[in-house]
Amino acid sequence: HRHYTYSSHPSFAPLFHSKYIYMSKGKHGATSEDIANPRLSAFQSSCLIAIIIMCFKVLLIPSYRSTDFEVHRNWLAITSSLPISQWYTESRNHWTLDYPPFFAWFEYALSWIGRLFDPAMLDVSNIEYASYPTIVFQRLSVICGDCFLLVAVALYCKNVVLVDQRLTNQAFAVFVLTITNAGLIMVDNIHFQYNGFLLGFLVLSVMFIVQGSDLIGAIIYAILLNFKHIFAYAAPLYFVYILRHYCFVKSPGKSHIRRFSLRNFVAVGFAVIIVFLSSFGPFIVTNQFGSVLGRLFPIKRGLTHAYWAPNVWACYNFLDRALLAVSPSSVSMVSSTRGFVGDINHIVLPTITPSITLLLSILSMLPILVSVWKRPLRSSFISALSYTMLCAFMFGWHVHEKAILTVTIPLGLISVKSPAHARTFTFLNFIAHFSLMPLLFEPDQSLLRICLVSGHSILTLILLGNSVKDLKWNRPCDSAFSCLSYVYMIGFVFILILNCIQPILLPKMTFLPLLATSVYCSIGTLFSTVQLARIHLIDTAQGKE
Repeated sequence: HRHYTYSSHPSFAPLFHSKYIYMSKGKHGATSEDIANPRLSAFQSSCLIAIIIMCFKVLLIPSYRSTDFEVHRNWLAITSSLPISQWYTESRNHWTLDYPPFFAWFEYALSWIGRLFDPAMLDVSNIEYASYPTIVFQRLSVICGDCFLLVAVALYCKNVVLVDQRLTNQAFAVFVLTITNAGLIMVDNIHFQYNGFLLGFLVLSVMFIVQGSDLIGAIIYAILLNFKHIFAYAAPLYFVYILRHYCFVKSPGKSHIRRFSLRNFVAVGFAVIIVFLSSFGPFIVTNQFGSVLGRLFPIKRGLTHAYWAPNVWACYNFLDRALLAVSPSSVSMVSSTRGFVGDINHIVLPTITPSITLLLSILSMLPILVSVWKRPLRSSFISALSYTMLCAFMFGWHVHEKAILTVTIPLGLISVKSPAHARTFTFLNFIAHFSLMPLLFEPDQSLLRICLVSGHSILTLILLGNSVKDLKWNRPCDSAFSCLSYVYMIGFVFILILNCIQPILLPKMTFLPLLATSVYCSIGTLFSTVQLARIHLIDTAQGKE
């Protein structure tokens, strides 16, 4: 029986262009009931949630940390204590510098602040050094990096989602679901990495691409590549899209015909080359370029990580082990456990090489790349990006389980576009978070990881349910995808039960929960790959330039 009237407030303009919402009856302003029960605006709610999540991350400072903590502490020491010519050759510590040069310079900049907390952390010989000031500093550096992602997502919501002022709920959902992402909290703020900071660059690049500023988007992507080369998985898409959309411009009066623009081609090529030269130039001058490349692409590593990422190769490894289990050869049985603790050695099935994984990754991306070449639409770029990143995750060489975040974060940006987008994001996001739970393996972390994953999943259902038109969660079988996904999700209950009973009933099979998690999640991610391709084709068919 009530309706909204709006009163603009200039303090909200910098972010969401949100407005105070007064519940009123007609034009007579707020009632006494409204004054007694004020409601927060979308902007105020977003700020409050951002502050709460940052405070929660501060509370996680004393929590468990992985070996990645020592990795980054050692990189601080290397970049601050040694000349640049030794950054990519130093090997006293097992955790050598293997990120691109911009990240090395990022560590160098952090080291100047770190020495104010504890100068001893910057000693290369202090292996496994972890004083309390060191822990506090490194944890805070991650939290500060998360602020960059927060700002990037806020800008995306303001400049992309809120182009239509009626989409305040959608912008709020995208913002909150991104900054509260349970996977990022587990990986960055507990396990310890800097993914939030890096994904901020990806969000900014995507924002400019969607806005039509292809050159700026390409430059930011090139900068991101020189921070972490895992984002090179998206290079085929960026190349095809920028070439077709920016370098082939529409002919005047003939929107269906494009002509090659040498000027635009030179501009984007020159900009990207400048970025890479500023990154690798100092190492080329010091004759360290070969050392840098050797660290960035260590192809001697195995097909899969010790904990198999939930992709095609997890299923492939499992099939090899299953066939091995029924093999009459006792020698083969002895070697069958090697894949659970280190590099996998296929005994029954053919061995997979890096060239095979590269070929399969490109082939799986090809249908969408062809679609982008035919119709390079800004509105369908993010769905294409999510798909290509997922293809690389599914077929790539030595993929870590944490790489799934490079899929779910961009996918979350378009989760409010339609019920199909919302369902696909919700489904894949839960699988991604569940597959990351083994990273927190200590018994006292069990409740925390369950609360993080279940809490974000419930938040996703609520926010998308309130912001996506025609989305009905109470209709589990209104489509084949919905029906299959609901049946599939029930299986996670049995995975949790297995995790509980394995130490009691099967104490010698310590690998079993990890194996079950990897293989079962890989089925869901494979299903999501098909669904993402379908979503992109829908976006392309319905999209307008």
